Amino acid sequence: MNSGFKAFFLIFFLLSGVALGILAFSFRTLILSDIPVSFSAPEGMTALLLLFSATAVLSITLLFLKTNIGFGIMTMLFSLALFFTLQVLKTDLKNDPPAIAQLQLEPVLHSAFLLLFTITLWFRNRKKA
Repeated sequence: MNSGFKAFFLIFFLLSGVALGILAFSFRTLILSDIPVSFSAPEGMTALLLLFSATAVLSITLLFLKTNIGFGIMTMLFSLALFFTLQVLKTDLKNDPPAIAQLQLEPVLHSAFLLLFTITLWFRNRKKA
């Protein structure tokens, strides 16, 4: 493969993963907001499936990343995403139903997974160099 195709592939998957993540976060926020929207199991599963798809696409993108600068940038982006999701987390885990608590915690868990996965791949890449 030539480097132009690899760069296009990386950018395409990165942008599609970010777009899916923003869509999942927006859908979850709409479901859990104060406006009267019916919260049912299929809607919750749709939000979780969108978030899982975004995490899978971003993980695939990370597997094809080769430079330490790229890993550093992705580590910073996922750190910011984790801090943002922790700031937005507003659930009372003791008193909320389990479905709402799960929908609230999923973005935090996915962001933390992506951050740890990026750091692991970064250290593995540094050992090879």
